[in-house]
Amino acid sequence: MKFHKQTVLYVKGDKKQRGNCLQTAYACALDLELSEVPAFQLLYWNEDEVANMQSVFKNKEVDVKAIEGIASMLWADVEEFWLASKGYKTEWFYPQDNNGPKDEILLAIGTSPRDPENTTHICFYKNGELYHDPHPSNDGLERLKYYKRLVKVTNGASEGNGL
Repeated sequence: MKFHKQTVLYVKGDKKQRGNCLQTAYACALDLELSEVPAFQLLYWNEDEVANMQSVFKNKEVDVKAIEGIASMLWADVEEFWLASKGYKTEWFYPQDNNGPKDEILLAIGTSPRDPENTTHICFYKNGELYHDPHPSNDGLERLKYYKRLVKVTNGASEGNGL
């Protein structure tokens, strides 16, 4: 595992400046350089950008109301397909799951202490404790929402315990 730090940081109040913690986390987990991982933060669209898409697609055979939902989840589809192209899938666990993995480094997703009302952040946790935060502050998470484990898949079968 490489211990990268984010190169793009979220700026509170700036609708266009999103951090690259997800890109950085996958670079860490998969021993890649940041340039080898998609810039997922570019696929998080704000209200103005969604309104632009709705305007552009208004005269086409596209359900304009559906655009907001599609736009809000496109990054997740790109994430899933990109991971699959690298031979990985994710498994999700919730903190209240008593049968979640122990003694493993997991991706931990939750609210950012820098703006907990508006920002999701991703770090690495092991046994419920911060292991690595890609943000330079090393503040971890304000509130943990769930864990993700990367699982290597070969010929359709999962291998080992993942990350």
